[in-house]
Amino acid sequence: MRVLEDLGGATPQKLWLVNFTEVGAQATITGLALDNQTIATFMRQLQTSKYFYEVDLVETAQSEPQRAGPGTDDTSAFKKFIVKARLDYLGLGGKPAEVPTQAAAAGKTGA
Repeated sequence: MRVLEDLGGATPQKLWLVNFTEVGAQATITGLALDNQTIATFMRQLQTSKYFYEVDLVETAQSEPQRAGPGTDDTSAFKKFIVKARLDYLGLGGKPAEVPTQAAAAGKTGA
């Protein structure tokens, strides 16, 4: 659940997530944004999460212009993007879990 909280928290205004898939701790995130700067902001914010690491932009492309709504002539083109990231459900940012050494374990038992 915290993974999705961090994903939502990293999502700036004017960026919409379209699809999120995860296979073997590898996340693929597809979305639309107003511009490349917004995508870069999303990636930087996602990289600060302790659950996402190795955040990489796979693809960006200009989407087809979309009409703003029925009865309007306003059209907007968005940047479609695909980002891949590794997931760490332990919240260690991809770092290995610390394993207590024998000396540290002996100190805890009072030996």
